[in-house]
Amino acid sequence: LAPEEVFVFTPKGDVINLVRKLHNLSYSEALKFIGAPSQSAYKSTHTVVTRVITPSIDWQQQVGRGVVMCAKVLSTTQSKTSYLTTVRGLTMETIRNAKLGYARNDICFKVAGAEKDVCIRKGITIPRYNLSGQLVNVNVRCEYNQSQLDYYESKGKKPPKYVGVSGYGVSMYCAGNVKISPIVVVVEGEFDALLMQQFVDRNVCVVTMGASGYKFSQEEIELIKSKKNVLRCFDNDDAGKEADKTFTQIFSNSSRIELPAGIKDFTELWQAVGTRATQQFVNSLV
Repeated sequence: LAPEEVFVFTPKGDVINLVRKLHNLSYSEALKFIGAPSQSAYKSTHTVVTRVITPSIDWQQQVGRGVVMCAKVLSTTQSKTSYLTTVRGLTMETIRNAKLGYARNDICFKVAGAEKDVCIRKGITIPRYNLSGQLVNVNVRCEYNQSQLDYYESKGKKPPKYVGVSGYGVSMYCAGNVKISPIVVVVEGEFDALLMQQFVDRNVCVVTMGASGYKFSQEEIELIKSKKNVLRCFDNDDAGKEADKTFTQIFSNSSRIELPAGIKDFTELWQAVGTRATQQFVNSLV
């Protein structure tokens, strides 16, 4: 198996583990085999994934069915649409265009090649697509029952706020059309991206890494670097400050958006000052 042929989907979505298993290699040896940077390079740069892993066609079809199901459920679940509109500030048009949904319970599918069922967890669903328009993940803002909360408490842990679907791929999240927009704004969360996109025109695309430790693909780096203007608006917390520092190292052409003191993120800004003042704030930036 030559390095350039390693594009297959594995149950864990990890091409490095596949190479290790096939060739009985250590982690560092597997990185060298596929031509990836060394493990120390990953730790020091926190920037690039060598290959964007795209889930199998069967995964995309099965999980895509779940996305459609969840969107239909959300449209008839008033409490959840109310949360998205009144707490998150999203319009119904944004909700429909982003294909947001709601899973009342865990939704599981059989996927060819996967050792276990692939499940969309209970909660608000946010499908993620790569730059080619392929479904690569569904990020779920999870809901937990009391027994599940008790379990995490017994382990001394907090339940994860967001959980992806097993076997998911990697891609930044785009609230607009990043390929044609000359201006890009980078934020941390999907809800922040969707909300900010409502306040800008078509010349601006708001994207999110989805996590402060996200590693950009080379394609994403080249695309963002090609833009006329790149703005960054990370959360006002320690993780956001670290993400901002890392992003600046990769994208020297970017400028920082300073949120008002005491405001954690863009959604919190909208919640604090309202739609009109938020629009004025965005107009002053882009």
